[in-house]
Amino acid sequence: MISSGLIDIQKALTALDHLSEGLLNHFEFVNNGYSVLLAFGVFSRPASGPYADVSEMWICLDAVMRLRFEGALTNTMVRAPDRIDAGLTEVALVTVDPVDGAVVLRCQWEGAREVEIHSARVWVSDSYNELKEVVQL
Repeated sequence: MISSGLIDIQKALTALDHLSEGLLNHFEFVNNGYSVLLAFGVFSRPASGPYADVSEMWICLDAVMRLRFEGALTNTMVRAPDRIDAGLTEVALVTVDPVDGAVVLRCQWEGAREVEIHSARVWVSDSYNELKEVVQL
């Protein structure tokens, strides 16, 4: 199901604990750089045992006006990239809020790593193919 209303998207993120412990699996400029497409692996939290990757959340930010990325890599990460694993993509918090007439997505990791994207519109879906039918990708 596709959501484009800010309140619906905020509710979806809240229901998924703001994607804490999720993985940012995909980050792409689409529509000739006019939009940004993100995909997160969404995990379930079982009572015991390992986390299970149960679904995806696709977010398309349309008419991107500002993009800021803070890598916050340590000296060790820069010197030894072969020691980095999927944990680097594990996010702590994803929020979508209205700010000065824009929709602002913030994706934060533990520490200073962060992506902030200001756009005119945002769509969220659990299906890339469904999103592709509504948004030019």
